[in-house]
Amino acid sequence: MKKLLIMMLLFSSISILAQDADPLKDVRDMVKSDEIVVVWSECPDPFNQIIRNHYQKVYDYFNPPDTINFLPVDQRIVPKQKFESSDNLGVFGNHHVEVAVGDFNGDGYKEYVSAWEGPGARINISIAEININNLSTIQNHYYITDSVLVDDEGNPSRRIHLATGDFDGDLQDEFILAYQGHDEMIHIQLFDTDGGLTPIFKTEISDEPLPAVPVKVARLGIAADDFDNDGRAEIILTSQDPDAGGSDRWMVYAKVYDVKKHFF
Repeated sequence: MKKLLIMMLLFSSISILAQDADPLKDVRDMVKSDEIVVVWSECPDPFNQIIRNHYQKVYDYFNPPDTINFLPVDQRIVPKQKFESSDNLGVFGNHHVEVAVGDFNGDGYKEYVSAWEGPGARINISIAEININNLSTIQNHYYITDSVLVDDEGNPSRRIHLATGDFDGDLQDEFILAYQGHDEMIHIQLFDTDGGLTPIFKTEISDEPLPAVPVKVARLGIAADDFDNDGRAEIILTSQDPDAGGSDRWMVYAKVYDVKKHFF
């Protein structure tokens, strides 16, 4: 399929903290202060291992002027309201959860997209709508892909990959989903939200093989950024070259993909 156009259990971005001597430390438009997002899955009923809900929670860093140094260490990170799904959309099996952050609707505030394996080796995607006043979740916008992951033999290293970027130059972020498919190819799928928060599949490419044998391990990585300064992000894939290397060595390649704007 060549139409051209990728939680981590814990996603943490590092705050830029102003020192006490900085006169601009309280100016939020000039001093950036990030939060921490945790997304996970569990069975709400310990006697029912079939129902698996997913959870998400934002943590803030408590940094009022001139007081942070007097707070105990365990009081400096402040948990916000936890969100629990009640629709059995949690992780199916002992697998990884991936999270990436972007401004998907262009409102100037960051949202986060999560992805994990659901029933039938398909991928569940969720974008959280966040209340910016208290950092709670208003609602989640879900999408279940038709994608089928590579066969699982109980190896929890099998992973889904996410990355965000502005691929069409509209000053709003889109996101990329990458995974090793049932067909033993690397799939890269592009999603937009068209100014909202509901994931909308746009296009896909799967032009690089990644055999599932001898072991099913995470052998690919993906990122997105504007490498040629044209105002639109590109995609870079790194993975194992199945046609090179030896018994105990892997050859690694890197490949850049450009995104044709007319797919939007």
